[in-house]
Amino acid sequence: MYTYFGLHPGEYALNETQFLGWSQTYPTTAGNYVIQLGTDEHISDINFGNHLIPLTITSSASENGQIAPSGVINVNYGSTRQFFITAHTGYYIENVFVDGNNVGAVTSYEFSNITESHAISATFAPYTYTISAIAGEHGIISPAGNATVIFGSQYSVTIIPAAGYRVDRSL
Repeated sequence: MYTYFGLHPGEYALNETQFLGWSQTYPTTAGNYVIQLGTDEHISDINFGNHLIPLTITSSASENGQIAPSGVINVNYGSTRQFFITAHTGYYIENVFVDGNNVGAVTSYEFSNITESHAISATFAPYTYTISAIAGEHGIISPAGNATVIFGSQYSVTIIPAAGYRVDRSL
């Protein structure tokens, strides 16, 4: 709302200019507007209603990791905001998506000169390991061959030496 003091009666032109990052609620378009002011007249019900356009960045992470800050973050038009992505122990950053586009397995992402709302999300996956179970001569191991196991899980094998032999070592 604009307030002017000490104006003499007459006709006054207001020029409303639209600026980036601001929303004009009344009138709905930028331009020139004429206000008639009579003797001892006071006009107080004209509100051009300019306000900053509210912008947000919504961030989220799947299980086994986090993104900070998280949730719905309010940001100002033209500002910069950085996000940090970390995986829990035994997991790695699988993908980071910005506005639905995969930007890779990055540990941080910065939005700069923000002019619209955005979204950022991260997914995480467990580290996996291959266990090779191979018996030497004079014994068996079960199950034999390669097995893929996930970090933190257990995997058991049975080692049976042939008669008259013992297990020398297990690597």
